[in-house]
Amino acid sequence: MLLVPKSIASDEPCVRCVMHPYGFKKNKIQKEALMPPPQKTDVSLLRLRYTTKEFCVRHGRSIRNGNSTFRCLATLTVQDVETSNELSRTSSEKVFPIMSNIIYGPMHKGKYVLDADVYVDDPNVELPMHADLRYNIPFPHPNGGEVATRMRKYAHTLANKMQVIHMEEVDGQV
Repeated sequence: MLLVPKSIASDEPCVRCVMHPYGFKKNKIQKEALMPPPQKTDVSLLRLRYTTKEFCVRHGRSIRNGNSTFRCLATLTVQDVETSNELSRTSSEKVFPIMSNIIYGPMHKGKYVLDADVYVDDPNVELPMHADLRYNIPFPHPNGGEVATRMRKYAHTLANKMQVIHMEEVDGQV
């Protein structure tokens, strides 16, 4: 059995299942693909080293979120996030910078499994490879527009760093 380590390597690809039209428009990943739901701080990812691309595709196809449909898989690394954090720190001038981290977060039936070692093929853990992109503040910030705008800019920076590794066919075209 392969242990899923709690630490995530800086170059480890973490996959986001990107939905259309919310996170994917005009053949491009949108910032919304990496923004948390209202009043939340986390965005779900899957650690590719502890699963397969095929599993990620099946998982993406199983997601139900309004009228959106699964469109692609795209990866992000801790290194990408750290680069975006540094940009946020230097450009935020005298204001609180928007930051995020990719953190360990295996899940079973919608609940985190953090109190025990988790293995790739553990039958008691539905998503042993789950991780979160966790922001330092919830979106939208209760104090108003400026912070939400900075979070959107931060998410845009992250979206531009993502690498598409799978694209669904739509009407016979990729």
